[in-house]
Amino acid sequence: LGLEANGAVRATRYSTAGYVTTWKAGATWRPVEDIRFRVTRSRDIRAPNLNDLFQGGSANSDSIANPIFTPDGANGPARYSYSGFVTGNPDLRPEKADSWNAGVVLSPRFLPGFNLSVDYFDIDLEAGINTFNAQTIADLCFLQEQQAFCDAISEDPARSTPGAPYLLIRSQPFNAASQVVRGVDIDASYRRPLDAVFAGAPGDVTLRALATRYIDNLFDSGVPGTVVLDSTGVNGSQFATPKWIYRFSATYDAPRFSITAVGRGVSAGKY
Repeated sequence: LGLEANGAVRATRYSTAGYVTTWKAGATWRPVEDIRFRVTRSRDIRAPNLNDLFQGGSANSDSIANPIFTPDGANGPARYSYSGFVTGNPDLRPEKADSWNAGVVLSPRFLPGFNLSVDYFDIDLEAGINTFNAQTIADLCFLQEQQAFCDAISEDPARSTPGAPYLLIRSQPFNAASQVVRGVDIDASYRRPLDAVFAGAPGDVTLRALATRYIDNLFDSGVPGTVVLDSTGVNGSQFATPKWIYRFSATYDAPRFSITAVGRGVSAGKY
């Protein structure tokens, strides 16, 4: 019984992504033997991998619409020709996530072998790494004046003509995406000796159920003009997040062998 607090801090310097600090703080309070409350707050990161930073990529030629074109042609031609290069971005920074969860654990003395935990989680990801096509890079540069995207555009003087510059555009990943995920995790288990049900029967039986109820999964790609996608209740896409994900197992442990049956499922959703 009582209150317990814990914490940790880690300082890391990446040769490619620079210095980052991650940390975690938590507390546990058990007012009575049957109930335990817990809360955790943390800062987590994911450093860009070698492919994000240095992929060799490929090249293509195409054209993009002029982001600042007006009907009278005052801002140049309707479209710009360009050569595109899909490459890594050595200037990427680590993704950062601020997360916290709060929950309760029940172990009632009147029901030996039973445990139930319910935890709410909230994860807020910023500076997520996302790759953009040539048109989006131009839009973010000219319409929103984001310098990182402007740095990915240059002119090829050897192929430009008066009034119609030929562009070189690097389609590469940027720290532009963000995501928020909220939900509830549920974990229940019950373990009993089999002889408590059938006199003299050997072994133990364990029943366990795990489920996650997603409340929000909001993804903002950073592309101008696109809406924030909430994929909660969507099945079968890249960011599939069914409202419910669950798993049930039953195990019989005998002195010389063990048998387990497992069932998994997701709730109905949109495809």
